[in-house]
Amino acid sequence: MHSRMTIGKKLTLCFSGLIGLLILLSFAFLSAVGSLKTRSTRLSTKTAQKMLLTADVDTAESDMLAWQRGMMLYTFKKSSSPRKGKRTVP
Repeated sequence: MHSRMTIGKKLTLCFSGLIGLLILLSFAFLSAVGSLKTRSTRLSTKTAQKMLLTADVDTAESDMLAWQRGMMLYTFKKSSSPRKGKRTVP
């Protein structure tokens, strides 16, 4: 039951295993960084477009509300009774 492996063979085997794990983790890291790059690119382009569209919608909504208020003021001003001294005869 005695192992015939010397200390040198055991150390070589352990370091070979560590180098193999290092290579495996390196490929996993590079794969994760590659997918992170594509995600960040997608995030920056699509999210920026959505933000611009949202700003356009907000601006359009604000313009519509301002137009609506203006129309209401115009209508109230036009339909109000004439003041004293400024009567017009039809």
